[in-house]
Amino acid sequence: MPKPRKTALNDLSARLGHDFADQALLKLALTHASARSSAGPDEDNERLEFLGDRVLGLAVAELLADTFPAAREGELARHTPIRRRSKENRASAMATSGRPTK
Repeated sequence: MPKPRKTALNDLSARLGHDFADQALLKLALTHASARSSAGPDEDNERLEFLGDRVLGLAVAELLADTFPAAREGELARHTPIRRRSKENRASAMATSGRPTK
C-alpha cells in the first residue's frame, strides 16, 4: 500500500535535508499533468514549469550576453540549446499528432 502523500513529502524533505516552507507548493511542483484527473483540474505543475522555463531562459540569455559581448543576436541564438530543443520538441509533437503545436 502506498504511503499517504503527507508522509511521502515529509520523507522527501528528510532525504533532501530541507524543510519546505510551503508543503502545498511542493505537492503542486511534483504533480505531473498526467495525474491531474485525481488531483483536480488546475492542480499540476505546468504553470510552474512555464515560469521555470522562462527564468532559465533569462539566466542563459544573460550568461551568453556576458560570455560573448560582441556577438550579434543570431550568433547568441545558435548557442542556446533551450531554443533548439524546444523547436525539436514541437517538430516531434507535430509529427506524432499531425497537428501544429503552439
